[in-house]
Amino acid sequence: MIDSKELKEICDRLELDYNAIYEKVGTDFNESRLISLNLSDCGIAELPEDIFDKLEVLERLSLSDNDLEELPAGLFDKLINLKVLNLAFNEIKHLAANIFDNNINLISLGLEGNDLEDIPENLFDELINLEGLYLEKNDIDKLPANLFDKLKVLEELYLNDNDLEELPAGLFDHNEYLIFLHIARNDLKELPKDIFRNLGELQEIILDNNELKTLDVELFDYNPKLIYISIIGNDIAELDTEIFSLCGNLEILYLNDNNIAELDSKIFSYLKNIVHIQLNNNELTRIPDKLFDNL
Repeated sequence: MIDSKELKEICDRLELDYNAIYEKVGTDFNESRLISLNLSDCGIAELPEDIFDKLEVLERLSLSDNDLEELPAGLFDKLINLKVLNLAFNEIKHLAANIFDNNINLISLGLEGNDLEDIPENLFDELINLEGLYLEKNDIDKLPANLFDKLKVLEELYLNDNDLEELPAGLFDHNEYLIFLHIARNDLKELPKDIFRNLGELQEIILDNNELKTLDVELFDYNPKLIYISIIGNDIAELDTEIFSLCGNLEILYLNDNNIAELDSKIFSYLKNIVHIQLNNNELTRIPDKLFDNL
């Protein structure tokens, strides 16, 4: 027997993932008490614009791993209390510029694993409480310079596995609370000198498998809390002696699979907390005598 408390808990949460709700979902959800709705991996290819209109208290919605190619512009308009939205691993190519305008309480937005190419410059302007944004594994080849300007409390940003050839100067200037930044496996050939200048809380940055040839000596000067830097699999041939001079908290440094032929003996002397450095698969022919003396 289910008592009234248990019944309320059932009505608060509805899990329909891994069902065969194929193609178009043809009914709306009338249970206005729902707080969590999981429609992942149901084969959904199309959603009516008003399907979620009566779910005004909904806080979590997952539509991941379906066959969605496009979303109606007003699909989430009534979900004013939504905190977590997962749209990962669909086939979404474009998003209406105003699709998230009413979702001011969103904390986490998952868009990874779609077919997105262009991102409307005002897409995230109303998401002032967003802490996690996941855009990895798409086909994004450029980003508007002001795309993240309103995301002032953002902590995690994943841009890896896209087709980015450049990052606009000032792209992260308004994301001062960013902690994790992943930009691996793109086509970046260089980084603007001050691209990380306002990221004083940054702890982890991954730049693996791009086409970077040089890094400005001041690139990490504004990130004193960095713990983890990974620049694996680029085309870097040399590093300035002072590039890590203000990274005193760094613990992990990956520089392997580059073209580094020579290192100054003082390059790691500032890294008092370092526990792991990886330099394999470079062009080094000798190790300076005092390279690791201060570690």
